[in-house]
Amino acid sequence: MSKDFGVKRTATTALFLSFICCMISPFVILSGSEVILIIFLIFWGLVVIPDSPLFSTLVAQYAPEESRGTALTIVNCIGFAITIISILLIEYLRFVIPVEWVFVFLAIGPGLGLINLIIKPGKLPKIKS
Repeated sequence: MSKDFGVKRTATTALFLSFICCMISPFVILSGSEVILIIFLIFWGLVVIPDSPLFSTLVAQYAPEESRGTALTIVNCIGFAITIISILLIEYLRFVIPVEWVFVFLAIGPGLGLINLIIKPGKLPKIKS
């Protein structure tokens, strides 16, 4: 899909759909329908997966050749750190607020990713070495 649609556009679409899933998760959980919840979780799982490889692709395309490996390593480390922080946040929040509202806080990640992709129209800037 990203070959036809473009890597940046595909990443933006995936982040937007993931953001929407975070925001509507309380309503799906509160609907009480197991079928709707399962379909929603499958869809959310499908749209949340592409962001990491797509961002790695963007980094590989725009990082200078001599520091591409370092840039990819840093991006992956940041991604894993964000994942760990998200897991810890969700674990904490489930005791502080009603559980159906916990996943709304995950919208921060795709929201920041969208802002970063959208406020840079056209091509992403090349990283200076």
